[in-house]
Amino acid sequence: MNIILPPHKKQSVPVKEMTDEIKKDIDEMKILINKNEFTNGQKGYAVAHCQVSKNPLRIFVCVDGLFDGTVVINPKILEKSELFTAVESCLSFPFRKGIKVKRFNRIKVSYYNENMEEITTELTGILSQIFQHEIQHLNGGNIYQ
Repeated sequence: MNIILPPHKKQSVPVKEMTDEIKKDIDEMKILINKNEFTNGQKGYAVAHCQVSKNPLRIFVCVDGLFDGTVVINPKILEKSELFTAVESCLSFPFRKGIKVKRFNRIKVSYYNENMEEITTELTGILSQIFQHEIQHLNGGNIYQ
């Protein structure tokens, strides 16, 4: 499994039930993000299913230890606070420099883990930024649009 270059702009489809095929994709995404060997020496925090599949689902997988686990399924932002400016880059655009983006500093989110247990939590700073970046992918967008 590799990052699709250039990325497509499809809206990701919600996961209704965990299947063996989805579990296999998640396992492969975990290997991809945790080996952290990407083009141009970039390091990644997370990878969205739409970055690796032509039939994208609303899933992203993080490096070990983020978001009370690694797998985020059907994420939603429930509340948001003030905006801040951050610099981001993206694994889908390995040769582009980071750019300034506006993100919410604090967000309250809900999502399902890989056991399809619902989690609701608040995120701030870099965790909030990563979550919003990946949701942007799941919605068919990217930071360079």
